[in-house]
Amino acid sequence: MQNHIHRKVRNLSVSLFEHIDTGIIGIDGKPFVNMEPYVDTSRFDQLHEEVLLAFSKIGPSNFPKVSGERPPQMRELEGCLPYEDNYLYSLDEEDLQVDFLSSMSKTQRRRYLFYSGKISLPWLFSLQLKRNNFYNKTKSSEVYPEWEPEVCHFPKLMSWLKTLPFSSIGRVVFFGTYPGVEVPIHRDGVVSSHRDHCINFFFDRSRPSYVYNCETKTKVYLPDKIRAYFFNNRDYHGVDAEPVFRYTLRVDGVFTDELINQLKLTEKGLIPCS
Repeated sequence: MQNHIHRKVRNLSVSLFEHIDTGIIGIDGKPFVNMEPYVDTSRFDQLHEEVLLAFSKIGPSNFPKVSGERPPQMRELEGCLPYEDNYLYSLDEEDLQVDFLSSMSKTQRRRYLFYSGKISLPWLFSLQLKRNNFYNKTKSSEVYPEWEPEVCHFPKLMSWLKTLPFSSIGRVVFFGTYPGVEVPIHRDGVVSSHRDHCINFFFDRSRPSYVYNCETKTKVYLPDKIRAYFFNNRDYHGVDAEPVFRYTLRVDGVFTDELINQLKLTEKGLIPCS
């Protein structure tokens, strides 16, 4: 099984997980689950307009990160840069950079490493409406406030979130990408059967999202026109570049018992997709 690695480079904390070659684990053997039948899609156009207006007012600038790295064959591509933790993990404790980077906040450090061409980012910005610890993102948080102040810009969205088939919501976050920029391939955690109930939403139109099969070295794409889906975020995944600004809304939590039964979700262990 894949190992989760923790290391201190002096006072810099590094957390990542080793790569292992696997097929697509999926959700009980399925790369994607279409969630449109279980959510209210009738408001998507209105929500899209509200989101764009809110982004224009807020100007989201938080840079997200992931632990782990691309598959080896993807790392060999020209111009492929490591993610933040992999870069920090490679630093020697005596490296003069360590003191310099240690003096910055996490966000400042991430910006600096990105601007200086040392790392790549899985997304170019994120905006959290409900914050949570990354590794407990499906659970209600006792540390962070119930909702972030920015929710005042999203009244329609906040009303709509109450209609989703979650018994509880742990995290609500937007991820944005700029024209011509891909969401590079990454994993959200160690390889596992599905554990994280979540739904990804595209309010305006579908995106070229995919999960990656390391054994066959192929991308398996989300079926065209689907704008709400559930997938195993422990599989390698990404989004191809598009010619305009795009964003994804991710809601993490615990599905209702009714939805779990409708989806016939099980925990059968590692079941590679055929």
